Amino acid sequence: MVDTSVWIWALRVPELLAELRVATIRGGLAACHPVLFELLYSARNTVEYEGIRREFAHYPFVPVDDPVWERALDVNQEMARQGACTTARCVSPTS
Repeated sequence: MVDTSVWIWALRVPELLAELRVATIRGGLAACHPVLFELLYSARNTVEYEGIRREFAHYPFVPVDDPVWERALDVNQEMARQGACTTARCVSPTS
């Protein structure tokens, strides 16, 4: 699964988008509806919106149910504990 920020970059950098497509063909990449929703929300116009929808028609989708969200929160918490970046800012292990 690829984060929204990577998709935003890939939609602007054709070489990266091509790499993501190859990874999908090899079975190593899937999308999820929360990420698609974020991407569509950031579309600047209907042409961009429709292009994103077309692009994502090619990817398998993974359901994001409560256990998946709980795992994401656990990973995020561990990253914060280690002082890793978990959002637009980095958090300190002591904060």
